[in-house]
Amino acid sequence: GGVGGCWLVPARVSLLSRLERQGEALALLVREGGDPEAARRYCDAQPEGQRAELRLCLLDLYLGGEPRRVEAAVALLRDYGAAVAPEAVLARMPPDAPISQLAPVAEALLGRSSQRRREAQMLRAMEKARSVQLHATMLSRRAGRTVITPETLCSVCS
Repeated sequence: GGVGGCWLVPARVSLLSRLERQGEALALLVREGGDPEAARRYCDAQPEGQRAELRLCLLDLYLGGEPRRVEAAVALLRDYGAAVAPEAVLARMPPDAPISQLAPVAEALLGRSSQRRREAQMLRAMEKARSVQLHATMLSRRAGRTVITPETLCSVCS
C-alpha cells in the first residue's frame, strides 16, 4: 500500500528496524524511498553479521520487483560481491527475465569470481616462492661447515 508521502518513509523504516523487520524496511526503501542509495546505506548501518543477508534481500528486491533494477543490482554486486556467495546470487536471478537484461548481473558476478581466482593464484605462487626460499636457506645452513683448527677460538669460552 501507499505510505501517504515520502516524508513518512524514514519514520516507518525506523519503526520497522526497531521491530527487527529489516527486510520490510529495505522493501519500503526500495519501493517508496525515492533515494536509490538509501537501501544500501541502510544495509551498511546494520551490524556486521546481518549485512550479507540484507544485501541478498536487497538483491532480491532489485531483481524480483517490477520494474527490475538491473543497474542497481550490478552496482551492488560490483561493490559488495566479494561478501556474497555466487550461488546465492544465481539462485536469485529471475528465471523469466531475458538473458540480455540479466547479462550485466552475470558479468559482474563472473568478474568478481575471476578476480578472486586470480588473487588465490597469486597467493599460492607467493607461498610457493617463500617455501622454495626457506628450503634453500635450510639447505645452505645444513651444507655450511666450520673447520676447527688449533688456531680456531671457541665461541663459548673464547
